[in-house]
Amino acid sequence: MESAQCLSKETNLDMNKFEVCDNVSLETVLMEYIAYYRVKFNKDPKITKKLANPPCKCRTCCVDHEI
Repeated sequence: MESAQCLSKETNLDMNKFEVCDNVSLETVLMEYIAYYRVKFNKDPKITKKLANPPCKCRTCCVDHEI
């Protein structure tokens, strides 16, 4: 939901008046972006990155627990 609000703010569009077209898939958008990035910069884009503070993996995690 945060992404939609941010996009709405940055584009000055009311996102309640728009919806994604039926012929658009996330996979298609991602593949097109990767192809564009490869042509423009001659390398693969970095889509993900490691977290600075990864979440705790214990089963009884609490708010005060520090890693």
